[in-house]
Amino acid sequence: CRLSFQSNSPCRLAPMSTVDRHPRSRSEAYKSSRNCCHLGEGTSWPAAGNIIAVILLMVSLLIVRPSKADEFVFAGRPNFLVGDIAADVLRVAYRRLGHTIKIEVLPAKRALAEANEGRFDGELARLVHVTKEYTNLRVVPVPVSAIRISVFSADPAVKISSWEDTKNYHAGAVIGFRYIESKIAGQRHTKTPTSLSLYRMLESGRVDIAIDSSLRGLKTIQQNGIKGVHLLSPPIEIVSEFHLLHKSKEYLIPKLTAILQDMENKGEIAKIYETHTARIRQD
Repeated sequence: CRLSFQSNSPCRLAPMSTVDRHPRSRSEAYKSSRNCCHLGEGTSWPAAGNIIAVILLMVSLLIVRPSKADEFVFAGRPNFLVGDIAADVLRVAYRRLGHTIKIEVLPAKRALAEANEGRFDGELARLVHVTKEYTNLRVVPVPVSAIRISVFSADPAVKISSWEDTKNYHAGAVIGFRYIESKIAGQRHTKTPTSLSLYRMLESGRVDIAIDSSLRGLKTIQQNGIKGVHLLSPPIEIVSEFHLLHKSKEYLIPKLTAILQDMENKGEIAKIYETHTARIRQD
């Protein structure tokens, strides 16, 4: 998978045709053509016309007609800017399929659980490893967004460029960002219920560093007037997020993959990402 931003997740099914779903219709059309359209010596042109009509009927049965427009509903996480990017990407992709989408915002863990149970058509965007636990979800194998996992510190002179470097500090992270939670599980850390509470702790010195999505961190700092907190560069990791479908909707994967790959190749996904980051810089 290729985006202008990096992806650490290596990547790469066809819906049943109308004939596959209705084999009886095809059989009846075939028997009808055998019974009424034998073209023998001396057959008149009207009979030939009947044969042509039946052939056209049979061909029409073989054509997969476009499905009606549907609205698909996906679970998403609250206040997650990477999710906003994925939502904009997917609105374009589904519109090109002739469909619309709706996002229902739920707490992160509940969103996954309910999508996995089929209460939603899928999950807006997640790291691909979650499908190991939530086995009813299927990956559309083109990234729809990327998370720049970064470190924030009250001291701009701090040098951290890897997960290993974070072990020297008391780290803070938001509950529900399971990838970050898994990375800091073996070191001293504190988990907070919200992004705002994380940066308030960092501002007051109750944690040494905050590990978060750079977009969410910057937005939280700007919107709440938090002072003396700095984004360290570069990110310690960039990970791609993928659209997940419940297994009952996996027939959508081939067409969605083709559309998203075309959008990626044309730079459309990267452009949507840059539009969101530019908006944050202006705020």
